[in-house]
Order: sequence, then structure tokens, then C-alpha cells
Amino acid sequence: MRKQIVRLKSEMKETKKPTLRRDDIEKLSRRLILEYHSPLTADDIADSVQDLAHFLVRNGDGIHELTFAGLKKRTEKVAERVVRSAEVLNET
Repeated sequence: MRKQIVRLKSEMKETKKPTLRRDDIEKLSRRLILEYHSPLTADDIADSVQDLAHFLVRNGDGIHELTFAGLKKRTEKVAERVVRSAEVLNET
């Protein structure tokens, strides 16, 4: 129980800027890869996923404000890597 409390406290640490945990980025990356049957690893797309997530959470990247075009650009970067490498499943 104490280990859980310590873990939860570290996960809920208050920060000055909105932040994301690397573990969560890797978990999402693994989920995307599994859903699309991609031979990639989570590390292959984690940086792009993190860029997208930070852009959302921080309401932009510090230079550009949060816009649909900015989100689309970052989302397409992740999607392109996953989809291009995805395995086609034969449904016959």
C-alpha cells in the first residue's frame, strides 16, 4: 500500500507547466502499434507522439499557438509512420 501511495504521489506531482509522463507516451505508442499491427516499436514513434501530446497539453509549442493545422501536421507524422509500416491482414 505504501508503494502505491508513493507511486501515485510521484504521478500527481504538481508542475508549473502542464507535462506528460514518458511512461504514458510509451503506453500510447505501444497501443497505436498494436492496433495497427505495425512492426515498429514504441520507441520508433514515441518522439512524434510526445511532440503531438506536448503541443496539445501546452496549447501550442511556445512559438505557434494551438491550431487545427498544427495538430494535423503532428498527427499525420505519427499516422504516416504507423500506417506505412502496418501489416495488411488477409480477411479471407
